[in-house]
Amino acid sequence: DSEICWDVSEKEPILVMKNRIGGDPLTYKKYPDESPSQKNVNNKRERVELVTAAQVKQFVNEVYCASQPKNDEIYLKRTVSTQEIFQVVKTYTTVFGEKTTH
Repeated sequence: DSEICWDVSEKEPILVMKNRIGGDPLTYKKYPDESPSQKNVNNKRERVELVTAAQVKQFVNEVYCASQPKNDEIYLKRTVSTQEIFQVVKTYTTVFGEKTTH
């Protein structure tokens, strides 16, 4: 019984007997059963509850960057109104109570 694994580079797979992989796990590294993107889809997202004003402030500062973010892969540059920000943040917290933007 064998399995595909790697020893020098993840980009160079090799076929090795399972008992040999188990006997020398520092040399033979197994590939994950799922890709990270599949794993995230299979797991339910944990619901975040912002319970303090400081948490709300940190959330707004991290999600809605006023300056150029350092990671273009996760941020989308667009104009967002204060009302849109409020509506999104309100779904994650009860800090605002029954307040509205009107």
